[in-house]
Amino acid sequence: LRKKTRLVISGDPNERDDTTPAQPGGPGTNIAQTPQRNLTTALQYFPVESDRSNFSLRAGVKLHNGKLAILAGPRYRYLVPLDPWALRFTQEFVWSSDQRWQSRTTFDFERTLPKDLFFRMTLEGLWSENVIGYPYALSFLLRQPLDRNRAIQYEWVNSFQTHPTNELDEELLVFRYRQRFWRDWLFLEIAPQYRFPRDRSFHATPGILFRLEMVFGDIGVIF
Repeated sequence: LRKKTRLVISGDPNERDDTTPAQPGGPGTNIAQTPQRNLTTALQYFPVESDRSNFSLRAGVKLHNGKLAILAGPRYRYLVPLDPWALRFTQEFVWSSDQRWQSRTTFDFERTLPKDLFFRMTLEGLWSENVIGYPYALSFLLRQPLDRNRAIQYEWVNSFQTHPTNELDEELLVFRYRQRFWRDWLFLEIAPQYRFPRDRSFHATPGILFRLEMVFGDIGVIF
């Protein structure tokens, strides 16, 4: 039981925290990104795991915009090798005391490229009980390691909304630089970005993200 249970403490409750093979790195760009402050502490139990799939149950608490909430739900993942590509399907259901039921469906299509490059295309949709419509996103990611301690990542995210009509809601371009800082488990991340939101007639809105992150466990990869 101890080997199948993990304690996950994260500032991103949707991060990729399983050990599915052929997944060389950390989280991709999530749908409907906002500047909300989230902190999640949860126990995750994996009753079923294999080389291609796993099923997990998660329960814990989260701090969402200064309010404490309870969360729980199952998640299923399945990997389809399509050498040299890989297709991963993820389905997660989450109930929380503040946002009620949510369902997140994700398809990742990815492969390694020459010179240690890594490419991923992601189609992701999020249904929420208390939200009208179905937001979904199509994103592209290219990761380039510079050395063991540094890497850069290029991201292009297209966010869509189905209510009141099916339309492009925002485009996002991100250049992400990440490196180990002072200790092997401490990471510094700088991510300048341009947003093109519909409510501003798709005019460019610049921004930049600074993040200091502590990672405990597998720190062999930079992302």
